[in-house]
Amino acid sequence: WWSWFARYTKQARGEARGVERAEDMRGANPKYILRNWMAAQAYEAAEAGDYSMVNELQDVLSKPYEEQSPEVSEKYFRRTPEWADQMPGVAFMS
Repeated sequence: WWSWFARYTKQARGEARGVERAEDMRGANPKYILRNWMAAQAYEAAEAGDYSMVNELQDVLSKPYEEQSPEVSEKYFRRTPEWADQMPGVAFMS
């Protein structure tokens, strides 16, 4: 692994593309990814007749590579919340 990392680092420094490289990375790696805890919240609310979170997630995940509002980022670009840590089937893969 260290050998690969040394080669990668040397190549990345040689390219010295800075901002362009960061844009390439953002274009290849989505910021927003559906997590189990998000889906669980949405389907639990939907079971109770409230589809607002389903609609919100659909909107956020329809443009996963884009920067979105600070509120969206705070709500969905984060680690698994503490409340979901012990939920079977939710915390394990989040």
